[in-house]
Amino acid sequence: MVEGYSVSARAALGAEPFAAAWATGRALSLEQAVAKALAVSAAGRTWRCVPQMAVL
Repeated sequence: MVEGYSVSARAALGAEPFAAAWATGRALSLEQAVAKALAVSAAGRTWRCVPQMAVL
């Protein structure tokens, strides 16, 4: 399932920006990732689908 999302994200962003975003996300601890998700939610920002991809 992740492969489909990552392929779509890579296509939308381009290889280098995708690799940088992926590395940044991978470096987060679980607690940091949850805190970021909650902050996005609290700010009232919503996720929208761009062919099989959740983006802000």
